[in-house]
Amino acid sequence: MYMVWALDNRKQVYVREGIFSNYQIGTGWVCVGGIEAVELSVSSTAVWALSPNGAIYRRHGISDSNYIGKEN
Repeated sequence: MYMVWALDNRKQVYVREGIFSNYQIGTGWVCVGGIEAVELSVSSTAVWALSPNGAIYRRHGISDSNYIGKEN
């Protein structure tokens, strides 16, 4: 599985969709709503986000068919 996550200058979190072994550039960006972040950490099973007020959030259950995962 391939994952690309990013932040913009407004603290919005995005994930790249449509990344495949034969098309690694992806097909577009999807905004992950409901969270602002100043830092991200990506592992093979989850994405961790640090919010502007210091709270820590985790998205899990990320897969090829669910690239945004679930909020935790």
